[in-house]
Amino acid sequence: MAMGASRSLNFKTRFPWEDVYTEISHGTEWREYAKENLYEVLDIPAISKQRLGCPPVWASGKQALDCFSRLPWEILEAIAVELPTPTALNLRLVSVSFLPLLSSGMFWASRFQVRQERGFLFEKWNNRDTTDWLSLYRLTSDAVCSNGLRNRRRIWSLIRPLVDLTTLNLAAHTEVCHNLEKLPLREWTRVGGNMISGDLDRYWRPFKEGCPVMGSHIARMPEHLSKIAFSTSGIGNLSHISGMRFIIEIEPEICIGYISKGNEVICEVTEPWGFRVAMSARGLRALQVVGKDGASSEWIGSPNDRPVSERVADCTSIDGFAVSFDGYKIVSLGVSRRDSSSIGLAKAPGLSLRKAALWYPRVTPLELYLNETSFTGQNPLHTGYRPLFRIHFGGPGGIYLKHVSEVSVQGSKKILSLEFHYDEFHSIGRLSKLGRYYNIEVPKGPTFPIEGLNGERLVSVEVRIQRYTNPNAYDFRKYGALKSVKVGFFRLFAAFPPFSRPNSILPDAFGAY
Repeated sequence: MAMGASRSLNFKTRFPWEDVYTEISHGTEWREYAKENLYEVLDIPAISKQRLGCPPVWASGKQALDCFSRLPWEILEAIAVELPTPTALNLRLVSVSFLPLLSSGMFWASRFQVRQERGFLFEKWNNRDTTDWLSLYRLTSDAVCSNGLRNRRRIWSLIRPLVDLTTLNLAAHTEVCHNLEKLPLREWTRVGGNMISGDLDRYWRPFKEGCPVMGSHIARMPEHLSKIAFSTSGIGNLSHISGMRFIIEIEPEICIGYISKGNEVICEVTEPWGFRVAMSARGLRALQVVGKDGASSEWIGSPNDRPVSERVADCTSIDGFAVSFDGYKIVSLGVSRRDSSSIGLAKAPGLSLRKAALWYPRVTPLELYLNETSFTGQNPLHTGYRPLFRIHFGGPGGIYLKHVSEVSVQGSKKILSLEFHYDEFHSIGRLSKLGRYYNIEVPKGPTFPIEGLNGERLVSVEVRIQRYTNPNAYDFRKYGALKSVKVGFFRLFAAFPPFSRPNSILPDAFGAY
């Protein structure tokens, strides 16, 4: 027996990039048919031959204002096949040209294809001896079908988002390494998700957060590269980059990761200098190819609500590529340089915080001074998946500073968030909150008033960080937990005078997750 439930992304107490799900119950209805055998459904041969009353065949006419009336029926039928059934049938209400749709065998047969609503009737995928597809469609509706078919429909709705993953093939004839620490001795610069490596049997819930590492591929930079094809994959509405195919003019192509030639985006590039990536906790969501001249391609995949990094975006003289993967997608992307004297997996020299970090919601602009020497977090190259989230509470050029009215603290034993509040005439929503977007009951700390309208400005922030040296401590304890904050203000004699000392007013704040 089963009860109605589904899983939804948790945006209330988590950041969007964490991809953490919360189970949502749709009631307490017990489904007795869930114990039925969903494979041995005895009535399928019978209903395949059964014919219900045939609908009348409507003749389509031509109307002056009906643009569809100019098209032949074959094209109208092809349009309807690409649409969901309710949408296609509703076309009959706006155009008489679609009235014959009820008697279209081609349209109703398409409803039984693998990705359509009757795809659970897999006996009909390669069996086209049925002549009355509309009758079969009606007889397999949830209202009249058997319990076995109802259970099959239920299971099919759960696994259908995984169908596209069956087209993926793990790249062959590629150098495989199952331990990143054993990659060839070159200088690698890598960026990845919240990767779980080692013995996966130790983790009783490895897929609740992060992504397991099941292997790695490495490939040399080809000399006569002409294009790179990026395979994409997804479960439901979550898409990832799953593999890369290097297309070479005079040699066999080189593949790394999972390849699906039917679901690729091809980018013409002969000398890539790196990639700008959007990385969630579960893997590579999107990327841009950066060329030799510094120009970037369009985003491949969806970077929305995911941290972005330029760590591997400016890697001149690329020697090779490395990806780590889980069961269907890339979870880490790395590049190596030629003529490197470094040994092992050393960090790239000279990378600034702006270049090295994963930034949310986007990489900080060059004109923003980061006060990098006073950053209390650890080097992003050594701390794994710990994005830096930034809020622009002062607005462009500090235009919002005069509207700031107070700063509030949320938390009890540790500080969970700092939030800037504005006067009644202005608000910038969640972009004014530094920390998780908690909508649960958490004790509120003190509130500090700021007279932004009278020229009071935030000029300094002092923080106290507590770190734990125990090797078994949680990451946030080893890398530092925020214990206290001291904020300094200064009242200007005018609301917006010319600032004589650069970087003296703080319009932005960022922190490590």
